Amino acid sequence: MRKTLARIIVFGLFLLPLNVVAQLTVIIDQLPEYTPQEDSIYLVGSFNNWKPNDQNFRFHKLSDGSWQYSFLTPMPDFEFKITRGSWVKVEGGHVSEPIGNHSYTYTGKQKDTLRISVEAWEDLKEEIPYRDTLPIKIISLPENTPIDAALYVVGSFNGWSPGDPDFRMERDSNGYFRTTIPIRTNITEFKISRGNWNTVESRENGLSRPNRLFNYTEDSKEELLQIEIANWEDLAGNRINWYAMVMLLAALQGLLLVIAINSFKERHRRTNRILSLLIIVLSATFLARIGAFDRDIFQQYPKIILLPDLIYFAYGPLFWLYLRSLTPITPYRWRWFWHFLPLALVVLIYLPQIFKTNFDFITQVVNLQLRPVFISIAAIGLLFNSFYWLRSRRFLQQLNTDYAADALPILSFLRTVFYLHTLCLLLWLSTYLVGAAGLWLGFNWTPITDRMIDATWLVLAIGAYTMGYYAMRQPQIFRSAQLNFITPSTQSQPPTSSNVPIKAALATHLATPTSSLLTAPQEEFRLLEKLMEEHRPYLNPGLSLGELADLAKTPSHQISKLINDQFGKNFFDYINSHRIKSFQHRIEKGDHNERTILSLALEAGFNSKTAFNRAFKKQTGITPREYLRQHGNS
Repeated sequence: MRKTLARIIVFGLFLLPLNVVAQLTVIIDQLPEYTPQEDSIYLVGSFNNWKPNDQNFRFHKLSDGSWQYSFLTPMPDFEFKITRGSWVKVEGGHVSEPIGNHSYTYTGKQKDTLRISVEAWEDLKEEIPYRDTLPIKIISLPENTPIDAALYVVGSFNGWSPGDPDFRMERDSNGYFRTTIPIRTNITEFKISRGNWNTVESRENGLSRPNRLFNYTEDSKEELLQIEIANWEDLAGNRINWYAMVMLLAALQGLLLVIAINSFKERHRRTNRILSLLIIVLSATFLARIGAFDRDIFQQYPKIILLPDLIYFAYGPLFWLYLRSLTPITPYRWRWFWHFLPLALVVLIYLPQIFKTNFDFITQVVNLQLRPVFISIAAIGLLFNSFYWLRSRRFLQQLNTDYAADALPILSFLRTVFYLHTLCLLLWLSTYLVGAAGLWLGFNWTPITDRMIDATWLVLAIGAYTMGYYAMRQPQIFRSAQLNFITPSTQSQPPTSSNVPIKAALATHLATPTSSLLTAPQEEFRLLEKLMEEHRPYLNPGLSLGELADLAKTPSHQISKLINDQFGKNFFDYINSHRIKSFQHRIEKGDHNERTILSLALEAGFNSKTAFNRAFKKQTGITPREYLRQHGNS
């Protein structure tokens, strides 16, 4: 029995090598055709402390031309690369640019196979086939260029390596910098650097300039490209130029405005919450836009360039919901979240980019691999915003004809913001039209479209400044509760005398038997006073004679004559008299015990403390504080 057991054990030991099979097989399906035949191929990674020529991890060539390495044990997750024996001879991208590490994730299988392809080698970029060459000559340099500066061409042809010695420019006998770059595709994009991305060429104001483009055709073969360098990013002085400063101040003002409008005691919470969210989104977008222009911020947080795209799908719905929240025409039962489904879809589209490493993401951005995605998202955003623009336009048209007494100031505010939104959309659309025209005509109009994009963002920033202006000049817009716009039920009722033109109401008055009680001018003035009491247009600090005439549906010269004849003063004194009455009424209610005199004056329609004091003294003969003392309210 013991002999039999011993024989079984010995036999099992002899069979043991037959049971040892590879647990993970790495196969290289393809190597570049120009790979030297005499070179060995190595697997290097975290499993061997990244030793590039470890003989224990050398691939073996198979009869079908592929290369194989086999691990004899299960392997946990690891990162790796392929080399030809040194880090100089490491694999690269399709134009020999540096690439990130490959990765393997353990699947739990006893046997697994990992198949990869090597696109190029970093040290053999000159072996990559190309169509033609392009000679480049720099004919102008900025005065601040260091005398001993070494200039390099960096572009899509060399994987955007800014200090590539193979593309260092040489001085000719006339002192001009020259070199020749390969043309591998129809469009070659490039820039000039002094050895790294911090010393790359810029616009004249120091901002990052778009890539230079060369469109290859048979006619342009061997054509010398002469270029001028406007400035260098690191030598342009203060990077906070006027454009970035405008965007930064707009963002800061927006955040301060959010604090201000939510600190008012009298406010409509839901309306101001929607407006606050809109302003916060705008401010965050402006800050992201600044970060995308700054190379240091971009290198550290490259995915910040995705944030501005979200405004395309947030501004339209938020502005629309803000309009709807101002009036009780429709109860607050809308499915508000449906408006933001496109925004959620864009976030889902960008998720793969968000989870990429910074190196891989920057590589894709620099190589313009994400440009089609960005252009498509922006085009869809333009259509999406146009849809909400149409809805907002129809809604504002309704409010312009069906508004209540306190609507004039806020309608002026809404119209101004809407007009700026319209200008943004027009510039946005024009950018696509100009870009399409350039492609059709064969011209590179990228510098023009870039300026138009900058202008669009500036108009958006002006919108933020406009909100701040109205918050200071007409705070009642943000303090007021929900506006009492005329609803369809009230529209169906017969109009009162204040809802019809003064001339039409006067004709009715003269046709009645009691018309002798009041003369025609007196009746007109009574109707005007009734309009002022019910609609309170004087609450608008910028109210003009023409606007009052439009409201009364009466020619402006007739309104002016009526005020002069019946009131004995000019238009502005007449409007200020109503503002003073409104202020005095607030004092009689005791509002001054919790509010400042200035805030009450601004809400009454005055646009400044000086104008209020002057008008009050002219109307009553005393100052506002003396008025308070006379009424026992010091």
